[in-house]
Amino acid sequence: MLRIKLLRNLLFLSLAITILLPGYEYLVLHPSYKNLLTEETENEAVRYASYMVRTLGLENQSLIKDRLPEALGESLQPVKRDNQLLKLRIFSSLGEIIFSTKADEIGTLNEKTYFREIVAKGQVYSKVVQKDRKTADGATTKIDIVETYVPFMVNDSFGGAIEVYYDVTDSIDKVKAISFHAIFTAALLSLVFMVAICIALKRAYLSFQERDAAEESLKIANEALEERVNERTGELSDANEQLVEQIAERTHAQIALAGALEDIKIDREKLNGILSSVPDGVVLTDNALNVLHMNATAERILDTPLEKVLGQSISQINHEVDFRKKVAQKLNITHGPRSFDLELSRESSSYSEIYQVRVSQMVADEEEESPGVILLLRDVTREREVERMKSAFLGMATHELNTPLTTIIGYSELLTSPETADNFSDRTGR
Repeated sequence: MLRIKLLRNLLFLSLAITILLPGYEYLVLHPSYKNLLTEETENEAVRYASYMVRTLGLENQSLIKDRLPEALGESLQPVKRDNQLLKLRIFSSLGEIIFSTKADEIGTLNEKTYFREIVAKGQVYSKVVQKDRKTADGATTKIDIVETYVPFMVNDSFGGAIEVYYDVTDSIDKVKAISFHAIFTAALLSLVFMVAICIALKRAYLSFQERDAAEESLKIANEALEERVNERTGELSDANEQLVEQIAERTHAQIALAGALEDIKIDREKLNGILSSVPDGVVLTDNALNVLHMNATAERILDTPLEKVLGQSISQINHEVDFRKKVAQKLNITHGPRSFDLELSRESSSYSEIYQVRVSQMVADEEEESPGVILLLRDVTREREVERMKSAFLGMATHELNTPLTTIIGYSELLTSPETADNFSDRTGR
């Protein structure tokens, strides 16, 4: 089983969990329980000290011996009945014991470093003292205690301190019992987990062995299959050669088709180039007069993009109702010009533009029908304006010349009459 890397790593991981879980209980959780007990005891000591200060009426004044009530011992009887409270001492601001539940300690001065640097600066000082260890003031204890110094501050100045000794032997024993049960439970669970992992790894190892056997069987089957494949390889080679020939023929056909498509593309580009270079508008339609193509000039003249009317009737490219009708009429005539004028109004100009629309059938083979119709739009606005001006000039000149000619013709008729000739002879004597 150890030869398989995955199973080996899982086994080592299980061993690590089995060892680390109880160790975590002992090294982390057990000290946490003790710290929690210390904090709770310290908070209880602070509550006792606050209770004493309120009971003695010593708020906002330093703790000195003269201010302590004479019946202080009697007032602390309820506190003394607490079985866990072993000793209570009151210190002045100088560190002198001004009261103690043990009368022989009164008047003793506490000159320890922790008292001057911690308690005298307003910080609570607590210490857990185990059996046969020394307390903060150097005494040896036979039980587990927590001694707590609670400073008493007056206007941010040290006014004294109250020390409380608590017997925590039972509490520590309970914490040890709880920790032992937790460690035992963790060890038991780890052991069960380890056994389960070993069983699972054993089954996995057997599965790997079965898999190896299956792989060996598969290898034998693959060898047999490979032999059969080799037998079919010859047959497939012939079929492959035939397929290669067919592919080659198809490739040649595709190349030829690509060349034809490229030629068509070139021809189309040439046609588009020709249509684009024509200065007049060109519109190509089928025999049903549906738009097939327009050059850029026609799009500009008709103010309609090719994409909008592609495949639609030519009646859609102009708002004039009879545009399609006119084209159809010109297609039906056999003699005379196949053209008509189309007048277009522009919003940007106050003048209309006139375009001559020439209608022609596309040329086709003799036996085939014409593939469509070509509409050629040429700007004849200036020509039509010149014709209009010419007609106007001729009309005006005719009118102006008619007036003197009428007078001359009247006088000529008068002179040629017999009566006028006789009168003229009498006057001249001839």
